Amino acid sequence: MRSRPRTWGGAMFEASDELKRVFDAAAAGDGGVLDRELEILTEALHGLDRNERPVAWARTEFALGLTLKAKAELDGDERLFEQAVTAFDRANQILREVPAASADTTLRGLLINARAVCAARAAALTGDLGLADAAEAAAKMELAALDAAAEPLDWALAQLQLARLYEARAEVLGEGDARLPGALFALDAAIEIFSEEGCHGLSVIAEDAFARLTRRTAMV
Repeated sequence: MRSRPRTWGGAMFEASDELKRVFDAAAAGDGGVLDRELEILTEALHGLDRNERPVAWARTEFALGLTLKAKAELDGDERLFEQAVTAFDRANQILREVPAASADTTLRGLLINARAVCAARAAALTGDLGLADAAEAAAKMELAALDAAAEPLDWALAQLQLARLYEARAEVLGEGDARLPGALFALDAAIEIFSEEGCHGLSVIAEDAFARLTRRTAMV
């Protein structure tokens, strides 16, 4: 297995002016700004045709999900985390339908990361581990339905999703460490495919997760 830690930053996703305001408001704990950004992004979605501009539509849904996540963290509201999960799912679904030449594969990786955290935090706030179990079961079903040889990128993304759910479950809920060795194997396989497919952004996301999990398993 690898042990090449890598990090990612702003270069992974060019945040719009709206996202910059979201990040600034989240850091400042300014719920009023987050509420206004939710209105702006919702209105922006109404003005976009998802069929004509699917990637722009997905990016706006991603920004909406991040804003809901920031608001949920500020308010401690599990319903907002669940709404964020729904926004990320809508964005991911449309990106899966976009032709490969136009798809934003790095965005799909970022969606997976954010979705896993929101699902785990919603479960933590409600005390309902069934939410985390359901997310894990759905990820496993998606992975089982994919053929690694015929659909290598989708298969690798599904592996990344499952590994990220395991990691979020361990971090947020304080349980699930027994799953982490399997997550490392999943990430290792995903990294190989991301590299072969020339998906540098996804490779960085997966390798960053691999480094975090390696450190965590060393402490267990």
